[in-house]
Amino acid sequence: MNKLIKGILLVFLIVTPICSFTQNKITHHEKKAYKRVNKYLKKAIDSTYLYAPPQKTEIDTIFIQNDTLRIFFSDEFAYKTIHDVYVQDIYQQVKKKLRRIGRKNTIQIFVKGFLLEDLVSPSQSNKLPNRHSTEIDKKQHVTNISKPYQATYGLNGKHIALWNSHGWYYENKLDRWEWQRAHMFTTIEDLLTTSYVLPFLTPMLENAGANVYLPRERDIQTEEQILVFYLLIPYLIMKILLNWGNHIKLIACRRKISMCVGVLFLKKMVLMLFT
Repeated sequence: MNKLIKGILLVFLIVTPICSFTQNKITHHEKKAYKRVNKYLKKAIDSTYLYAPPQKTEIDTIFIQNDTLRIFFSDEFAYKTIHDVYVQDIYQQVKKKLRRIGRKNTIQIFVKGFLLEDLVSPSQSNKLPNRHSTEIDKKQHVTNISKPYQATYGLNGKHIALWNSHGWYYENKLDRWEWQRAHMFTTIEDLLTTSYVLPFLTPMLENAGANVYLPRERDIQTEEQILVFYLLIPYLIMKILLNWGNHIKLIACRRKISMCVGVLFLKKMVLMLFT
């Protein structure tokens, strides 16, 4: 038993330094990779290459695993539109900067948790299918059958999402309704854009055959009625009591009982309480 324990300890003492040496070797390569990718990033921000990331772009993480070097940039890297040509150039320039590390390992670049090549918009790619192709369903969801004509060309079959800026919202901290944008040169963004989007731009697009979607209401209503259920409870109780009082009064009068006086008194009390 003692020999077995001694053997296990001996194996442990031999394996531990080897693992530590391997771990230090990997960390050394990662440090080198970080420095070289950082040099690429500085030059890229200065518009040295095809794609120039925003100024605040940083390296988030770099690690090597199973002969794959994974580089994670901050979210700012993808704030600009990325074309598939840019992706090819980015990988090419990073690989050049990494030298031997880039040749020995497969490089993967991630932004926002996605591979860089997955962030290419179909409209900016020569390889991916365009989502705005002519194969989409052109049927309109709503058709104005009262219109004296139907557009057959122009924007016929096109779907347009149009937003005429912000609207009023309730600010809980200040206990009031207010605009989301401040006054600027005696105008309010929320009102200015709506003043021409609703009466002019939207009808023009629809007259050309487009199906226009607006997240804000089109029918401007200056009056508003808010119905709160708990405010109705006293009114409902009063109404029930009054109806009940009238019913007793009717029975009492028919039977010629002096309960009518008590019912009238009850009605007065109810009116005093709820009015």
